[in-house]
Amino acid sequence: MMQSHVIRSDDPQAVEKLQAKLDKLIAMHARMKEINAYFRKHATSLGCPGLSDAEAAKLDRRVQEGYSWEKQPYPSYVLSGNTAEMRRLRQRIEEVSRTQSTEYGAGTFRAAVPKQTRRITACGCILMKSLRRSSGAHGNATASSGHRP
Repeated sequence: MMQSHVIRSDDPQAVEKLQAKLDKLIAMHARMKEINAYFRKHATSLGCPGLSDAEAAKLDRRVQEGYSWEKQPYPSYVLSGNTAEMRRLRQRIEEVSRTQSTEYGAGTFRAAVPKQTRRITACGCILMKSLRRSSGAHGNATASSGHRP
């Protein structure tokens, strides 16, 4: 049986799981920056504290065989991607904790949302944009200037 790594918003421990994922990512990001700093100072990863010689040789080989603009073991686009993922996780933690802390007292109604519509996806955003575009800039499907849409 395959184990799912998806953290659902309706999971009672979602905030704790997301926080653990964020903590792991922060530690990994700090380690990458540490290795890059050591590489800039010594021009090699060999001797970097906490890094085996085999791992260091692999990182050095990646820099030597990589593209000319990648001058460090972990390129800037990898670090930028990690930073974006950390930001996304922080926002998700805030959103889930806000949703889970909402209390529904007497006289309030909580609608049952089908399982398929619980997540907002990029496809939904693209679909909304394409619907807006099809109606034209001013709600008019055809332009009066004679240009085709």
